[in-house]
Amino acid sequence: MQKFWIQTAGLILIAFAALYLTKNPGIIGPVLPIAPQTAPKTAEVSINGAVVNAEVADTPQTRATGLSGRVSLPQDSGMLFVFQQPGKYQFWMKGMQLSLDFIFIKKGQVVDLMQNIPPQPANTPDSQLPVYEPMSEIDSMLEVNGGFAASHNIAVGDQVSVTYNASTTTGVN
Repeated sequence: MQKFWIQTAGLILIAFAALYLTKNPGIIGPVLPIAPQTAPKTAEVSINGAVVNAEVADTPQTRATGLSGRVSLPQDSGMLFVFQQPGKYQFWMKGMQLSLDFIFIKKGQVVDLMQNIPPQPANTPDSQLPVYEPMSEIDSMLEVNGGFAASHNIAVGDQVSVTYNASTTTGVN
């Protein structure tokens, strides 16, 4: 019977220790390698006096996901798609639930605009989704709420300034 109580007390002690360590991960960080979680990269994009706080999509995965699935986008917010090489990249509205403006950029200048692109019905097959492509090569594209470009008088030829914010990581390593 004494062995039973010792085992029970040991299990309770282990459970409390595990609970304590999950609430205080800094204690085991030097001992156990835990992969850091990277916060989304962000940038401040200025065009014609308007400032947009943008998430940066600069990997195939972040570009593929984009803003899909979001039901709203805060004013003066967006997503900046960044490419290693200039090209005529294509975009679609798969999984989008709000209208967007596409501001196409090359070498710090607006080279094309597409405004108020509507979301497509959720059940639209991929093969039937419209594809949007700029008229010329781009090295980045800014997605913002539909109507943003018109309300800020953004036009082809406007200068674009991008300031990348320092990346932050969270987690223990």
